[in-house]
Amino acid sequence: MKGIVKMRNLLFVLLLLIVGIGGSAYFYIWNRYEGQKTKTRQLEEQLHQAEIKEKENLITQRISSQMEEIAYQQKEISDQQRQEAIHQTQIADQMRQHAEAEREKAILAGNAAIESYNQMEEQKRIAELRREEAIQAQMRADTLAKLSLGRSLASEALTQFNTGNEELARLLALASWNFTERYGGDIFQSAVFDALATVSSLSKQWKVHQSAVRDLLMIELNHRNYLLSASQYGEIYLWKPEQNSILMQHRLINNPQLDFRNLLQNPDDGTLYALSFDGQIYAIPQDKLLEISQSKLNNGNAFPIFRIPASGCFGLAWWDGALYTGCRTGAIYRLYPESGKCSLFYQHPAPISTLLCYQNRLLVGDNQGAIYAIDLSGKAEQIEPAYGQAVSYLGTNPTENRLTAGYKNGLLRLIRQDLPDEEFIGHVSPISRACLFNHTMVSCSYDGSVRLWAGNDQTQKVSSAIIYQSTSWIHAMVIDSPNEQLYIGDESGSLAVISISPQQMAEEIRQHLTREFTPEEWDYYIGELSAYETLKGRNRK
Repeated sequence: MKGIVKMRNLLFVLLLLIVGIGGSAYFYIWNRYEGQKTKTRQLEEQLHQAEIKEKENLITQRISSQMEEIAYQQKEISDQQRQEAIHQTQIADQMRQHAEAEREKAILAGNAAIESYNQMEEQKRIAELRREEAIQAQMRADTLAKLSLGRSLASEALTQFNTGNEELARLLALASWNFTERYGGDIFQSAVFDALATVSSLSKQWKVHQSAVRDLLMIELNHRNYLLSASQYGEIYLWKPEQNSILMQHRLINNPQLDFRNLLQNPDDGTLYALSFDGQIYAIPQDKLLEISQSKLNNGNAFPIFRIPASGCFGLAWWDGALYTGCRTGAIYRLYPESGKCSLFYQHPAPISTLLCYQNRLLVGDNQGAIYAIDLSGKAEQIEPAYGQAVSYLGTNPTENRLTAGYKNGLLRLIRQDLPDEEFIGHVSPISRACLFNHTMVSCSYDGSVRLWAGNDQTQKVSSAIIYQSTSWIHAMVIDSPNEQLYIGDESGSLAVISISPQQMAEEIRQHLTREFTPEEWDYYIGELSAYETLKGRNRK
């Protein structure tokens, strides 16, 4: 039983084993089948995909072939276009080169145009400059012609005046003044000034002293200018200047035993000092001068007198509170008026002829033509070399740093520290006086002439016009600046007054005109150089 059971169990186990093996085999076969089936499906799918890809490849191949064909076509077109581009590039290069050439031509043409324009502008500028120069030359020519006309009219005016045709002389002299003034000429030019001075007849002369007038001095009393004159006959007169005249005021001193040579007003207190050749110095206080000027006579007033212990005295200078005077022997004395003390200050080694206080030094000129400067200690220094001619005059202008020196032979020098010296040659005898008027030099000499010196812009030379001529030596001259007049004293004892204002002389001539130029006279003397104009009614300047 047990064997059956065991057999049955064994069989059951075997059955189970068979069933298990069979199941496993079945599962294996099924699984493999399913795997094979799946693989088959995959292969089919792959085949399908392959067929699709093959079709796509065929299509792609066809497309590629078509694209290749198209590409070849495009390549041909591209080659054609490249060839065309190369051709166009060549054409463009040729055009560019042509354009560059044309541009260079244009630049050159532009530069040439600019150069031509610049040349044209330069030629235009030169033409304008030449035109301006021509205009200026024409204006200068016209101006010179008018100035030359002014001089010729002046000469003709003198001729007509000397022949007695005074009315025509006035017209000619005034026309000469008008042209010279209008066109910027030199009114002090000799011919023009001489015509004005002669025709205006403003120069007047009086015989007032018994002997030579040796010095003149302008002083101010009570805000009015007065003129003092001193003569070799011991006379000192006080005059009241008027327009082109003088009024006799007072005879301050009248002593024939005296020989007055110089007058000086003390700049500190206004005292008037008068030096006689014999060494006497008269002192007239300013208050006494004022008192005398307000009365008609001196009434025999006595004035203080100082004496220099020498004769042959000349020259007065006020310096550092003392009065200095020189002697022909070369001695210079110093006088203190307050104390009356007088002593020898300096002895020059040669005779001296003039002295002057200048720049806080005393200047002396000697008969060798040298000029020395002396300081307060009495030490002398030669500042100008000897000219071989005696120094006859030394003067200065208080407002200008320059010295004027006159010599025995008539030479006049202007000595300046910052500029070269200037020489004035015209006088033929010793210079006696020189002064400045409106920057113009006026001088007088023993040759009897008073000269006015003026520069010439064309020749750069200085020439002179004789504005007064005396038959006697001229010793003294003084300027009345407010009235633009000169007072002159000569060897005969005469006193003269002359105008040095061309404007004043022209107006004087105008006031005495009684008619105008006739058209015939205008055409004859002036002609086409200027249109006809009236002279009497011309506005005063």
